Amino acid sequence: HLNPAAMQKLALETNPVGRRVLFAQAEKAMLKETKGNYPAPVAALECVRIGYEQGVAAGLEAEQTAFGRLVVSPESMALRSIFFATQELKRDPGTTGDAEPRQIETVGVLGGGLMGGGIAAVNTTRAKVRSVIKEVDEAGVARGLDYVQKVLDGQVKRRRMQKADAWLAMKRQVAGTTSYDDLADVELVIEAVFEDLDLKRSVLADTEKATGSDTIFASNTSSIPIAEIANGAARPANVVGMHYFSPVERMKLLEVIVTEDTADWATVTAVEVGKRQGKTVIVVKDGPGFYTTRILVPYLNEAFHLLDDGASIEAIDDAMTAWGFPVGPVLLSDEVGIDVGAHIAQIMLDAFGERMAGPTMAGNLVDDDRMGRKNGRGFYRYDDKGKRGEVDE
Repeated sequence: HLNPAAMQKLALETNPVGRRVLFAQAEKAMLKETKGNYPAPVAALECVRIGYEQGVAAGLEAEQTAFGRLVVSPESMALRSIFFATQELKRDPGTTGDAEPRQIETVGVLGGGLMGGGIAAVNTTRAKVRSVIKEVDEAGVARGLDYVQKVLDGQVKRRRMQKADAWLAMKRQVAGTTSYDDLADVELVIEAVFEDLDLKRSVLADTEKATGSDTIFASNTSSIPIAEIANGAARPANVVGMHYFSPVERMKLLEVIVTEDTADWATVTAVEVGKRQGKTVIVVKDGPGFYTTRILVPYLNEAFHLLDDGASIEAIDDAMTAWGFPVGPVLLSDEVGIDVGAHIAQIMLDAFGERMAGPTMAGNLVDDDRMGRKNGRGFYRYDDKGKRGEVDE
């Protein structure tokens, strides 16, 4: 009885038929991941095949030839460009001045939903700072704490963290409260409440009353200008935007948004916290939609215009994933939340006019209580655990 590794070795070395099956399966698995958009994995598998069939010398020669061809390809140039740009961002403090980031030991998180829970989770697993989740009631606090626990459990399951360390992190680094008074000593408050200007101004005012003069207030908003949120603030220099993407524990990008009033020390501190959270941080100017939402809304609108014209949901999503996107635009709407997307779309329409207009069907979806993954009803079906099924006919 051979173990799997021994069987694989036997198939590769002695059985041409088994070898063909093995390489065919490897190619199938690889193309499922790469969609055929990356030439290097295809070439690497071919070099391994040649090495097994014709000997190590032939395999090494094939590898040299493939490397010489691939290193000057457009794909290689693009990937190197991304790599070096990302490395540059790691060294970019976020301003051109000489301001130094302040020490952050405790972060207040306003809101215990998917965004707030995710922000507290990366504070715990990556940034190693304490989080205090503030919610309106104990049930909201429990949801936020449960989200952090779920992320920690996932880290343990994937062997990125010891069970004892996860237990200690939950005990020592995460707390919940229903009172602003418990935020008195925090150096940074990240607000992750619903995308509503009046609500965000209200929580900013309550935060300023409860915290010190050097506490930074960061709004996790995807579309509302930070200057509008800070309008009437007691300390507008302390107000920035920190726009995360869902799910926060997996998505690498973070937009730090600055107004004309934002102090450099607040900017560089927000950037430093983002880097400690494991994010690729870009600093952008304040304005409707900032950078990503201003690009995303026309893209999603175009997908919905195609739907309105009669294209199928599967055809649109499959076309974009085949082209290299991790998810298609229709599924992305379910992930973001159809209600949230409709709200953001209206903000962008008010700011930019008809060129940001999508079809009217989004309103019908909201009226039908279709919010996407979060309530199990969107363009796709979802089970009780949030696992996606087929398109909902």
